Amino acid sequence: MTAKNKDTKIITKLEKVPFSFKINIKSLMRRQANILLIKLRREYECQEYEHHEEIKRYYNLTTYLHYICGNVKEAKQCNQEALEKDPESIVALGNKAWIQHRENKCNEDLKEVENIIIKVEALCLNREKLLVAKAEIAYSYARFGMMYYKQAESIYREVLAEVIDGDKLPTVLWQYGCGLLNRRILAQTIYGFKENIQEYEDRIMRAADLLFKVAKNGTNYRLMARAWAELGNLAFAQQWNQRWITLIPKDLKRESVYNMFIYADLTNKQISDIPVLEQCANYLRKLREYDECERLLRNSLKVKESSRAYLWLAEVLKIQLMKNLNVTKEGKPEWIPDCEKTREILKIFDAAIATEQNFIAMECKGKFLMEMGKIIEAVNVFNDIYRLVNTTEIQPEECDHNVKVFCQIYVAKCLLYLSSDEKTIKLAKDLLRFSIETTVGVRQKREQRQNLTDNQSPTTSSMTKPEFDGPGLPRLSKLLNDAVEEMQKLLEKGKKTKESVFDEIALCELLGDKRRVYELCRELEGMNIDTDDQLEFVQVLIRNREFGKGLFHLNQMIVCGKWPQEMNEFAIEAHVDGAMDAMKTEDLDLVGARLRAAFDLKFPKKDITPERENLDIFLIANECKRDYTWKLQELFGHLTKLEITSCFETMQAGLIFKSTENSIEQCSIVAILLGEGDLTNRDPDSELFQMMVESARMTCNEKKVLIVITLSELRVMPFCLVNVPCLELIEPLQNGKEWMHTFFRQTLIK
Repeated sequence: MTAKNKDTKIITKLEKVPFSFKINIKSLMRRQANILLIKLRREYECQEYEHHEEIKRYYNLTTYLHYICGNVKEAKQCNQEALEKDPESIVALGNKAWIQHRENKCNEDLKEVENIIIKVEALCLNREKLLVAKAEIAYSYARFGMMYYKQAESIYREVLAEVIDGDKLPTVLWQYGCGLLNRRILAQTIYGFKENIQEYEDRIMRAADLLFKVAKNGTNYRLMARAWAELGNLAFAQQWNQRWITLIPKDLKRESVYNMFIYADLTNKQISDIPVLEQCANYLRKLREYDECERLLRNSLKVKESSRAYLWLAEVLKIQLMKNLNVTKEGKPEWIPDCEKTREILKIFDAAIATEQNFIAMECKGKFLMEMGKIIEAVNVFNDIYRLVNTTEIQPEECDHNVKVFCQIYVAKCLLYLSSDEKTIKLAKDLLRFSIETTVGVRQKREQRQNLTDNQSPTTSSMTKPEFDGPGLPRLSKLLNDAVEEMQKLLEKGKKTKESVFDEIALCELLGDKRRVYELCRELEGMNIDTDDQLEFVQVLIRNREFGKGLFHLNQMIVCGKWPQEMNEFAIEAHVDGAMDAMKTEDLDLVGARLRAAFDLKFPKKDITPERENLDIFLIANECKRDYTWKLQELFGHLTKLEITSCFETMQAGLIFKSTENSIEQCSIVAILLGEGDLTNRDPDSELFQMMVESARMTCNEKKVLIVITLSELRVMPFCLVNVPCLELIEPLQNGKEWMHTFFRQTLIK
């Protein structure tokens, strides 16, 4: 393959990268850097530097991560601590040179860097140590920018020239050299430099040969595969990756499997190993590459049916379907039960159950039916699991009691969603009671067995199983309060778990017991909850209008990269609802902060749009308590772009009333927003509408009223500010959209 063909191939690959991915690389790096910083602090905070060699790596990595995050001061401070611990640390000196150069606005001034290089050379009396130091310096030069690649390359050439057979060079030398050369080649390709790429390939091969004579380990094979992949030679990349897998057959790391899939796919070769196929698909699923994952799973199932592959495929199809569905206030998708996709997902669940009848596949199907609102079918699935467990030969101890308890709780939840008689309500109560007694009883038995002597025998619990004779149609009533009280008493006997607290919250929400929900939320804050539980916790807080804590945990998940992208609309609506709630306390700073957070999610900070700039102007004026009535038109336009329908009019009306309150004597105007959509569906007798009208009458009397109306049909000019007498407001609106169109046409013509 000629150099020209390689140029074309690499450029073609680069053009296929989505633009959104390119612009989000920096923010992604910062987010990952923050996560790594937190992890590093936890791991290394309590260790002593002198006795742990890993701490040196900690200082180096922490310095670099701080710099990525933009914390130059912290990066310098951390690197200075490393130098105080070890003044002769080559890595720390290299970092100092790098930071010194990056802070220096004058590109010609490299005296500080040169002084550090001289100091490093003086410290490195050993020849091999000097080669490593030079490689470090070359890497520092490479990080300075494009104009210093020549210096870096020159130093690296010196290193390669001085390397002889038998040198036990560390892996880091290969990493820096390989990375440097790859960057150089890619830079040449992107910017059109016409130099001999074959020469660089030869150097990479020479460096690899020298290193492999010393240590043939998996890391070197992986780096070699990556190098050839970035150079565009996918055949060589696949060969080196296959050598890595052959070297460590029992340790198929995700990255190696994923690389193998990519290289095989790009070279039009098929993977026939089913376990590898499934691992590739699972890794793609975690990377949220759903289209590729679906394709790979379907190929795998053609070769061999697997319950696990079926479940992954159902999950992928479910996620893809959720992207096209509307979302409720609680962040739950509004499923369409009888559409083609949902039927296909249910068929896949059935295939998973038929392939290998396990509880996980049946559980997933039951949960999916519950989400779609098919409660009767969900109850039948959970009841089948319960019967299946009871018919097995396994004793109902620790091994299967969790499955039973799970089924009982979910059947009880399903029953509570329905509406009917006392008999089924009592059945739900019995199921909940028995599930808790089972959990507490098994735990007590386990503790008793641990304390048994040879002459003692465990006591048995006298629990009666409730009879389940099919789902009824119960209706929620006051009897459920007794169930909650009994549940609390039973939970007090044993230690509460996250699952039990979430179940109790669900019951209390159904009963409308907000006080108890708040108490349970405080208990959850003291527990160690994982990402999935934290997501449910945030939804509970937002549903119950605990915006302070809810938005705090929500933003924390976003910063840590744990917030799912498909839930962004819920996050936007939560911030706007929080801003509306903050208006009640007249905390304009908090209102502005929450609206800004909503805009950050809807419009990324990288995309500086006129809407974003106008919002900033509005928020600054807001924070300074200035008269910003003149900014109302822009504000309404930006808020509408959030596409929020619920709580929209109340929030905007609150903003308008607040904004005009200070300037009412000057302007004598009150803004009335009628929302976006079909005006014939608006209720003129609603409390909000009447409140705004009365406020307009009381404030303006015979004066002019400012009416702000949004119509989806008038996208060209979505807002029209019109001065009309107050009495013209009420009656014409009841004639519906036809009058409004006429009114706008006349106004625009004028």
